Amino acid sequence: MSHIANCWLLPAILVLTLLFTESLAAEVQIGRYATVRAIPTDAQRDVMATTISMRFDASVNTVGDAVAVILEEVGYTLSDHATADPQRERLLSHRLPTSHRELGPLSIRAVLSTLVGPVWQLVEDPSDRLVTFERCELRINE
Repeated sequence: MSHIANCWLLPAILVLTLLFTESLAAEVQIGRYATVRAIPTDAQRDVMATTISMRFDASVNTVGDAVAVILEEVGYTLSDHATADPQRERLLSHRLPTSHRELGPLSIRAVLSTLVGPVWQLVEDPSDRLVTFERCELRINE
């Protein structure tokens, strides 16, 4: 019986020790009485999760213009049009609706999804920092 308890006790102690050590090592003093954890935020690990509020100026006329402004902010680009859904260019050429001139606070994913509408799905390639949009079927609640 004690052998079984020891089998669980050692890994538990090891995990707790590692967690405690990491939490001590990750603290950085930024003032006399203030410390912060020296780890990247969720938004820094996943740029598309960044929460933004966006107001597009008068020079942004189309959905494509708005998407380009957002992607420029986060260092992503649209995938090559030759490999994209043939309807994507038509989507991006639509006029930007007045209701979309001011968006947020929303994640960048939510902003992009809002700009393109429910018929389009955002597809990300984080390794090459590319995005595209693919048409999907819109199901209407019956």
